[in-house]
Amino acid sequence: MRQVVPLQWSDDFKIGIEAIDNEHKSLVASFNRFVAQINCYEESASVKYGIDILESYVSYHFMHEEEFMASQGYDELDHHVSQHNELIDDLMAMKGAMLKRKLTAAQFCELFRTWLTDHIIDEDRKIAEFVRLRGAAAGSAAKGSPHQCALRVEGAAAADAGAHAGPEVGGALIAL
Repeated sequence: MRQVVPLQWSDDFKIGIEAIDNEHKSLVASFNRFVAQINCYEESASVKYGIDILESYVSYHFMHEEEFMASQGYDELDHHVSQHNELIDDLMAMKGAMLKRKLTAAQFCELFRTWLTDHIIDEDRKIAEFVRLRGAAAGSAAKGSPHQCALRVEGAAAADAGAHAGPEVGGALIAL
């Protein structure tokens, strides 16, 4: 069996929302534990258990991300949720294909890795951009709302957010 390479966390995966970034890091770590498991064991029971754990964390993360998007009034929520649902369906189908030996664990990992990195970079960043723009438009009016959250913006995005939101932002942490 060919060894599967773990997914290296990269700052390129950061979207700028600290809680989601932390869950993405945990998701990458969960994926890498699965990779380590399949690199050591070939038994279908071990693979099934590993996918069950990965699927459980994916569902947990999606739930939190969807709650966050809803609390922010994210205008692409329905589309994003449908993408999440498609991945859950794909995970179940791939798990079945692996158990029937129609898909190798390495193939599963490549499909999942591609989906995860593409989704974070292409779709999840849109959430952060929406929140940044919404925060800049709302100014300090959002403070004290029932759906408060902290948006930690790093690097160039911090300067951009500070420039758009005004002095009440206070640097790199935007309270919405």
